[in-house]
Amino acid sequence: MKKVMHSAAWHAANRRKGYEEDARKDQRELARATRSVGGGLLRGVNLGGWLLLERWMCRQVFGELKEEEAPDEFSLCRKLGGDKERVIGEWRRSWITRKDLEEVKAVGFNTIRVPLGYWCVQEEEEEEESRDPFVPCCNIIEEMLDWARDLKLSVLLDLHSAPGFQSGHHATGKKDATWQPSNWNMKATLQVLRHLARRYGQHESVKGICVLNEPSAQISNQQLADFYRSAYTAIRQASSSSSSTTTTTTTSSSSSSSSCPLLLLFPVYQRRLADLIAAGFPSPDMHDIMLDVHVYQCFGKHWQSMSLAQHLEAAKTGRGHLPDFKELLCSQHEFAITEWSLKLPTWTPGLREEWQALSLEDKDKVMRSFAQAQLRRYRDASAWTFWSWKEEDPCWSMREAIGRGWIWPGDLDE
Repeated sequence: MKKVMHSAAWHAANRRKGYEEDARKDQRELARATRSVGGGLLRGVNLGGWLLLERWMCRQVFGELKEEEAPDEFSLCRKLGGDKERVIGEWRRSWITRKDLEEVKAVGFNTIRVPLGYWCVQEEEEEEESRDPFVPCCNIIEEMLDWARDLKLSVLLDLHSAPGFQSGHHATGKKDATWQPSNWNMKATLQVLRHLARRYGQHESVKGICVLNEPSAQISNQQLADFYRSAYTAIRQASSSSSSTTTTTTTSSSSSSSSCPLLLLFPVYQRRLADLIAAGFPSPDMHDIMLDVHVYQCFGKHWQSMSLAQHLEAAKTGRGHLPDFKELLCSQHEFAITEWSLKLPTWTPGLREEWQALSLEDKDKVMRSFAQAQLRRYRDASAWTFWSWKEEDPCWSMREAIGRGWIWPGDLDE
């Protein structure tokens, strides 16, 4: 509470003196401090590779199909044909279970981010000819939300793939080297977001919605800012409508007893925040929003040319990312790091030699230092979710990172 009062006092003082940049920082810190006092800082993991298949994370479900035959979920469904409901259904029922959520809670997390494809929330009774070859899973989503409610975990529903796809990357569910921004169906995406808000927005466990995952840099700042404003309005209207018409069915606890509006997260991915602000986002009337940021130190020439020492230093300072941490910290808006990991580009020639020269004990020390540096840096975020909860590579698996001592449960405490 002392920090809330301190931030409020400095915000008021800087506004009076005309120090607008300092006032914006104070406003962001005030929002974060208020959230902290209310137990609202979100710390958790992604349930990656579960309801939206990414081949590198779930090779088992792709079986003997080669990557050129089935690089993504779209082509896998086509290849499986009439067997797709069984194969994908078995994966969904086994990869993430209630036991996983119990483990997430037990180690000290309070949040799960759930990547979804737009097809996940299509009605399963809908004629297959009227939809893409994917397999819907509304019932599994609802079961997961009930688990989260019982365990007092907050859920961020993440629209990881939009109609027409927001990029040609395989993480959308369809790898497409010919993808163009005109492929993305913004109108249909807004309809999916309305559906998410109406169907799940009143569930007690649903804390927020990530409106889109990693939109392509080919999408202009103006188009993205226009979409964000439309998405904000669509979700607010849909969740308000849902709230006014919600009736008790089986149990009163299945709908939210809180009057807090949904938290909406908007990606600032591989672009400058200043460019989105210049395009009119966020607008002054928006409330309960966060800027959604992904922070990795393994992709691209910039990161792949660094030494281990340089990587550890970058993790401490937060420099080298887009958007830059300094830009986020100078913003008046709260931000969330919804994807980060412990993956370093140890496959590149220079770093590979440096890495291979280390003993197993020294490798563990490096990973521990890398994790601690990131966790200290991310304390400024109002939310963070590690990618991911489970994966064969321990650098992408929070469960395995904790098991190896790279991250300790005590590290999660503020």
